[in-house]
Amino acid sequence: MNKDIIAIVGPSGVGKSTIANYLTENYQVNMPICFTTREKREDDSYYHYVSEEEFLKMENNNCFFFTSGKNDKYGYMYNLENDYPTLLLTSYKNILKFYQNNPNIIIILLSFSNIKECITSRNNNRLDINKLNERIEYAINDYNNYFDKVYKICSLSLISDFYSITQVNQIISSFLLTNNIIKEQNMIRRKKK
Repeated sequence: MNKDIIAIVGPSGVGKSTIANYLTENYQVNMPICFTTREKREDDSYYHYVSEEEFLKMENNNCFFFTSGKNDKYGYMYNLENDYPTLLLTSYKNILKFYQNNPNIIIILLSFSNIKECITSRNNNRLDINKLNERIEYAINDYNNYFDKVYKICSLSLISDFYSITQVNQIISSFLLTNNIIKEQNMIRRKKK
């Protein structure tokens, strides 16, 4: 299956999920069905949590169009309800891996001026200090090692803390609409919500 992919790329806390929620509520786009082996977060209904054994079985059966992760594994499966473009939320390093075999994807590159501050403010005491520091270190390394490479291939780049989330949503949706990548939801569907 060859579906259009819109990748929203950036570190933890940059707003990828918030943007994806806005796009799926207002435009004809799909979220992939996502599986992970990581520890469950209380505020996260985006993932289906599976054991490492279940994940490997699915991976061996070619259930995913993309996988990532070393310790915590992530697998992305197409949502087959319709032929709308699929959103892929991922890191700088992972999008480069995906891009190698999928050079026609639309990449929306997000960053912020202070990675540590953004991740720390998003934490809300969910992670202990060691896990929080690991996440910050990963994000900084991901930025330092891969940001420039992704910037060269991206379709749109934003430093998200220069804008409100409403402005970021408007910029991204305007870009996607103008380039005929997405379409607005039909008004009947919007009224049902």
